[in-house]
Amino acid sequence: MMAPTTLKALQNELHQLADKLVTDGWDRLRGARLAHVAEQVRAAYNDWEEVSGRAEALGQIMADFIRQPPTASRLAPILNSVRNLVGLLENGPLAHRIDMSLLPADARAWTFVAVGEELAAADLFDDLRALGFTVDMASDIDAVVALLSSQPQTILLAGASWLTAQAGRIRPMLPKSAAMAFAAPLAVAVATNDDFLLEIRARQAGARLLLDVPLDVPRLLVELAGLAWMPRAPYRVLLVDDDRGVLEVHAGVLRTAGCEVLAVDDPVAAREYLEEFAPEACVLDVEMPACRGTDLAALLKRKARFARLPILYLSGFNDIEHQLDARHAGGEDFLTKPVDARLLATAAISRARRYRRSEAIERCVLQSRRELEDLRSALDVHAIVSVSAPDGTIIDANRYFCEVSGYDRTELIGRNHRIVRSGHHPPAFFEEMWRTIASGRVWQGEVQNRRKDGSAYWVQSTIVPILDEQQRPQRYISIRTDITEQKRVLEDRERQGRLLDLVLQALTHYISSHDIHTTSLLLLDGMRLLTDSPYGFIGEVLYKSDGTPYLRTHAITDLAWDDESRRLIEAAEARGMVFRKLDSLYGAVLKGGEAVIANAPPHDPRSSGLPAGHPQLEAFLGLPIHHGNTLVGMAGLANRHGGYDADMIAFLAPLMASYAAILEAARMRSVQQFVIDNLHQSLEAAEHISQAKTERVTAWANALRDPLNAFLGHAQLLLMSAQGNPESREHAEMIRQSGQRFTEMIDELLAGLAADEAAATTAPASPSAALPVVAAERSGKRRRILVAEDNPANQSILRLQLDALGFDADIAADGVLALEKWQAGGHDLLLADRNMPRMNGIELARSIRAAEQELGSYIPIISITALNEVGDLTICRTAGMDDVLPKPQAD
Repeated sequence: MMAPTTLKALQNELHQLADKLVTDGWDRLRGARLAHVAEQVRAAYNDWEEVSGRAEALGQIMADFIRQPPTASRLAPILNSVRNLVGLLENGPLAHRIDMSLLPADARAWTFVAVGEELAAADLFDDLRALGFTVDMASDIDAVVALLSSQPQTILLAGASWLTAQAGRIRPMLPKSAAMAFAAPLAVAVATNDDFLLEIRARQAGARLLLDVPLDVPRLLVELAGLAWMPRAPYRVLLVDDDRGVLEVHAGVLRTAGCEVLAVDDPVAAREYLEEFAPEACVLDVEMPACRGTDLAALLKRKARFARLPILYLSGFNDIEHQLDARHAGGEDFLTKPVDARLLATAAISRARRYRRSEAIERCVLQSRRELEDLRSALDVHAIVSVSAPDGTIIDANRYFCEVSGYDRTELIGRNHRIVRSGHHPPAFFEEMWRTIASGRVWQGEVQNRRKDGSAYWVQSTIVPILDEQQRPQRYISIRTDITEQKRVLEDRERQGRLLDLVLQALTHYISSHDIHTTSLLLLDGMRLLTDSPYGFIGEVLYKSDGTPYLRTHAITDLAWDDESRRLIEAAEARGMVFRKLDSLYGAVLKGGEAVIANAPPHDPRSSGLPAGHPQLEAFLGLPIHHGNTLVGMAGLANRHGGYDADMIAFLAPLMASYAAILEAARMRSVQQFVIDNLHQSLEAAEHISQAKTERVTAWANALRDPLNAFLGHAQLLLMSAQGNPESREHAEMIRQSGQRFTEMIDELLAGLAADEAAATTAPASPSAALPVVAAERSGKRRRILVAEDNPANQSILRLQLDALGFDADIAADGVLALEKWQAGGHDLLLADRNMPRMNGIELARSIRAAEQELGSYIPIISITALNEVGDLTICRTAGMDDVLPKPQAD
């Protein structure tokens, strides 16, 4: 910490630099010097947060000004802040919570002597020392007597019990007449309990003040100012007397006591000085020819500002009539001339002191009221505020409450808060709220309310009970913030997440199954849940030879209204229902390729009506599904409460794009299958042709053997008969050899055909023959699997997958419902999601395993989770699970 002289020099330099910049305008060198001094102040007062913060900010602003010179209008408020910083340094760190005008002219001339355990308050003494007072701690009565003897301007702070016990030695050290103004030393008794007899004895021991613990500096200074010393701002006294000699004497007495005196010898002219001088006490002569003192007092008090101004009357008459007249005129005291100087000074100072304190209290009250009004004004802009009686009756409501709820103030006052109840929360919600506030505790929570027009809005509510002396609720103040928009954003994010999850589930399901119908059913169920739509359909747009579009559904909700319509729908479910009528709401989508919103279908010109008995159509949304520029599909939703809008179309856009990709993939797969089927057919036809050729060749070869054998036989006969003719024998041998060779060639041909046929009949087995068969066969009865899953899209995919594998799925939307279904029995396996509301999968597994210990039963439990961390299997098995399956599941 710097030396005091150095710190004072910094204050002076700050002040001088600010003045120079005001008079001469901005100067870069002075600005740089000001920034340097500000940094020194920041370093010197690092422990004083307010000063260090202001000095640091000043240095940063000066650095900005050095780079870019400020305008005069920008510089002026900064220089004012410099002066404020100097004033803060001059007053010290306690200035923000102490009225510095209460201090004596020189605090260093005063000493506080403290004795007794009641005064072990380090903070109090540190604050007194910071203000310049000397503080001494006395260990015993001898030390106290020595300090009081050596220091005349001393304040003794002692416990009431100690002061009473030491009265014999303390009383002689104190002034004999307590009536004297600013008599010192002065004793202050500190009471630790409400002991009236002890307080009397403390007063008798010489205590001028009785204060309760804990003591603090602001309160101590308020009590001592005007009693121990004249405050730095002297008391202002108006003295009016037509006798100039007496006037000068009395003015001298008051000035000697330290008061600021305005002496006026003309009572009529006294009124002119009131506003500027603002007296805190008036001393008036009663008998003045121009205007009696009582009349002047009555006229002065007509102004509201001086209605409580204390009046002291001076009179040469001491009769009861004059005294009564003065009292009736609102006089505080009646003094008889010639008045004792001590009595005049003490009376004027005590009345002025009381008036100043009452005015300070009044200013604090007014300031508090202004602050409350400012706070209320700020709350009116930001918060919904109401005040209610203990029974819940609204007794006050602010403007913002009326704006948000749609009710006039007169409609709210006298009514219960049930007037804005929406019905969203169960009765137990409000029962818990009332139990909390009725016990005197603050309640906080989110509440959905209802406007006068029936629409809902959300508030973040805080209800504060105001308690009476018996700690019972006297009224309740409710402060609420409109969070409707925040709730909408959160709900939109949640719905967007559910939508993306649905898209992922659909894509995964189609990739694993290649089943467009079950995939469409999964998407339709999820779409209806996301949009709160009771009815819907989704399908593929096809085209006739002339280019006219029509719709074939892949999934549709049950719209049957009688047996006939039910039979038609069931018959069409396998191949899909076909819609060709273009003069309809869905036809408008097919023709235009644009979305159709109809929130009043009966009155919509695009609607052609409904078949007799068809469920009433209250709202309709038709969504085209494009792949590139081609309309490939369409989805429809109906009867959502509140209808549909453009935001809903934008929300469902990712789903429509994904379904377009699925439709295109299904079409490509269909084309691929068509090509494969044609190839198979071509191969089969070729095989048939080849087989026929083989059979014909074989038959020809076999048929050729008989005549060939006969030909060879005749050749042998010729050979035998040509024994004597060499030439004939040679020709016969050539015929026989040629026939033999022809026979061998036929044998080779038949052998080759037989080998080819054998190779064709021993083709390798189909790969599918080696695949394991996954089924749930148990004497012809399907196994039953309990599924605990809260996500509707996951529920749908699991149900479809298990059904395809031959299992029956029993779905529970959370752990609590799953536990109840398990207790009912009849399940062979439990698939449990890790994260669910009310009870998660880990808690469910632990509950079942604990119950099985008593029942002696066991069910396999498999966790299904989107998490993929190393410790997941350990956590699940610790909870009693048998295995973990990751999401999404493939068949």
